[in-house]
Amino acid sequence: MTKAEGLASEITARLARTINDWQPSVRVVDDPYGGVRILVSSAAFESRSWPERLRATFDGEPPEDVMWFDLVTPDEADEESERLLLDNVAQLPLWPNRLAARSVTEDLVLPSDLEEPIVRPFVVTLFSLRGGVGRSTALINAASLLATEGRRILCVDMDLEAPGLAALFGVESRVDHDSGVVRLLQQIDADDEVDIARHLIKVREADELYVLPAGVPDANYARRLATIDPTAWYEEDRNPFRILMDRLQALPIDFDVILLDARTGISPLNAPLLFDLSDMVVVVFFPHPQSIRGTEALTRAVLRSTTRRPEQRFTPELRFIISPVPAARDGAEGYWEERAKSLIAPWLVDANTRRKLHDRPQLDVDELVAVVSYSEQTAHLLQISNDDSNWQPYRPLADWIIEHLVTPTKAPPDISRALSNQQVLDSLSFSDGIAERADRATFERTFLSTSLVREALEPKRPIVIGRKGSGKSAIFRRLVDEGAAPGLAPRTDDPGPTWSPSADVFDSVEARMKKQFGTDDQWPTYWLFHIGLVLAAHGVPGTTVTHPVTGTPVELGSLDGLALVNFFDETIRRPDAALHVERWFERLAGDPGVVGSSRLVVFDGLDTGFGQSAEQRQRRARAVKGLIELTERPSLTRTGLALKLLIRDDIWRAVSVSNKSHFFGRSVTLAWDDQITFLKVALKQLLAADNARSYSSVVLPPSARALVDANIEIDDWDSDAVLALWRVFFGVRMSGGNTAFTNNWVWNRLSDSQGARSPRTLLQLCRLATERERIYSRTQAYPSSLLRPRALAESLPDVSAGAVDALREEFPELDATFDALRNTGKTPFPRTDLADGGIPEEELAVEIGLVSRVVATNSSDPDRFWVPEIYRIALGLTRRGQV
Repeated sequence: MTKAEGLASEITARLARTINDWQPSVRVVDDPYGGVRILVSSAAFESRSWPERLRATFDGEPPEDVMWFDLVTPDEADEESERLLLDNVAQLPLWPNRLAARSVTEDLVLPSDLEEPIVRPFVVTLFSLRGGVGRSTALINAASLLATEGRRILCVDMDLEAPGLAALFGVESRVDHDSGVVRLLQQIDADDEVDIARHLIKVREADELYVLPAGVPDANYARRLATIDPTAWYEEDRNPFRILMDRLQALPIDFDVILLDARTGISPLNAPLLFDLSDMVVVVFFPHPQSIRGTEALTRAVLRSTTRRPEQRFTPELRFIISPVPAARDGAEGYWEERAKSLIAPWLVDANTRRKLHDRPQLDVDELVAVVSYSEQTAHLLQISNDDSNWQPYRPLADWIIEHLVTPTKAPPDISRALSNQQVLDSLSFSDGIAERADRATFERTFLSTSLVREALEPKRPIVIGRKGSGKSAIFRRLVDEGAAPGLAPRTDDPGPTWSPSADVFDSVEARMKKQFGTDDQWPTYWLFHIGLVLAAHGVPGTTVTHPVTGTPVELGSLDGLALVNFFDETIRRPDAALHVERWFERLAGDPGVVGSSRLVVFDGLDTGFGQSAEQRQRRARAVKGLIELTERPSLTRTGLALKLLIRDDIWRAVSVSNKSHFFGRSVTLAWDDQITFLKVALKQLLAADNARSYSSVVLPPSARALVDANIEIDDWDSDAVLALWRVFFGVRMSGGNTAFTNNWVWNRLSDSQGARSPRTLLQLCRLATERERIYSRTQAYPSSLLRPRALAESLPDVSAGAVDALREEFPELDATFDALRNTGKTPFPRTDLADGGIPEEELAVEIGLVSRVVATNSSDPDRFWVPEIYRIALGLTRRGQV
């Protein structure tokens, strides 16, 4: 029995004794601020005075924890008594009421969960518990970004006690003494006719950016401000706050977004903005102890509130801007971001529990937080800068808003009678991202030529660096298809020449060199010998090479691994072996009757060709060093040959080569750090299907459709056209959750902790999602895009498992690292959670993007580690703040 039930039983029993009423109506409910509220109705009260009713019910005085009570007859009971008992006032969007609200289990619906987009304008409030964190600066910069991109934006200065937004926009001189928010609220409260449009100031002529100032802070302003009473207005039928918002939304300018700049702190004037009028609340704070408890209380209060919109009931979206973050020192990059996220995550648990109960996606703290670093230039600006580079730190805020302005296009049920959506789906084909497995026609049709790829193909760039899956093998394949000789190839179903060296061959080669030369640093000599054989094998069919010692012809087709080792061993036994190999190589390479016309030798597979034991990895480092040094040898220049080495980035970093900096201007790093270019990899394969091109010609907007119809390669499409194509096939945003665009969702989840992404994982995700959609669509078509975003989400675990397996194969020394990560059970986690105070192979794990390490700036705090989504799922780690 609860306390309320027990008290109701006691009162019922007492009334039976004192006034002989055995069936009174006794209702006891919890008060939102603590204690209880009681309403007693009894016909026996009819002839009794108030003191007599008190004595009969409570023996004179109610208990101390009774916050409100009423003792009435059935005829005296009315709606007011019912309202007070249930304390509907507690549901009002006021600070005491919202902070006192208890946890509930009802569904927590966000704007992003709604089937239909919110009716514009989208209302966003920026709030900070304390001043000096850049709240207004964030608002004006995000507003400028949105306006220059064609959106109609209204900024409203709701910091009524300290107005200043007009000054930041540089239009303070245009504010009239009889205009502004305070004057409007006063007039609306008096039921006067108002012309809101005359109070608006257009910030600049070039775009649709307006500001509604608070007013001019003079004596009249102070007098008017004193009459504003949100508490009273929310207890009345006519509420000037809501009326003002309704009229702003009904303006003929038809704003896309209204940005509200709220008063700092717990102020009666900002509570309605946070808990009633907003579609999104953006909390700007710095994770200092002074701000933590108040920001936590605010977060929980917002997530228990619902908005005023009558047509759509939901809880406002919640986002956080961490600002101003000081410059990192001593390897502490990301410390303040990590600290903020670790604070915020527990604040989301209650909300995520509610969402899980109703099968909704959980809030992900990593997608709710953006960081703005301290900028001395911004700090000294007196008003908004016209330099759009100063706006870019606030791009995440603008993107959060834009996500709610996009209306999904409806894909036609069937684009023609002859071609169904199912036929389009069945025609899609995405490779596994391994270039050497594709047939030549498919490879040529789907090879993406970017500026970086074109650089990598140039012979003057001897070193191409990239992570596994970054496209090195596609470069190799393209060059070999164009006539380059394969010096060493990645592992494929094609074994290559019978003498292609295996790990065992490389082991024996180094043993023979060490025996002959007394050192293991003679790899350039072997590589010259090796390249000579490669050129001969790739050149004129059926030719032989002359043995450098005996002068006899050697049939390459008769060589196997052992014969290759013996052939090389015989070559290096004679005195001055290195010089003899060099002379032999130059003669052979200069004979077109043997080597043909190929002048480029390209090496791939250097990461796996040597084996994976610790000793073999050390041998690989020595061999790769020798190969890199060979690119500078005059013997190559004299013969007109060039080498191109495709090297995994961790191997490149680990190799110690003299004058390594000399290669920086002659090397290319394959980094997919532009989202549009990254998406083109998948979309080019998609458009390789004729049915997909036909579908695109119907459903794309005209500007993008024209590119398809003109057969313009997607390599040359602009970002708008690329995104339009992506969204037609994969949807605009992920269903529910945090309103992430599908393209942003994919971009973020396929990133490792270093921000690197692999086209291979993108292609695998698209292939698996397409396979799932083929199954889904046979029973239920998706109306908004060809593939439903759910197919992407459900395919990610398989991609994650593949990424972990690939990393295990690539770095077998990380087995203990994976075990340690699994044992933590979560991400992020502090160093103190690790049994030995650290991750096995910690530096390597950080270097390759398996984990990110955030170094604490305070000696009392432990370092923290974070595992990116691409690996987290397969490792079975939970995320902070989720249940």
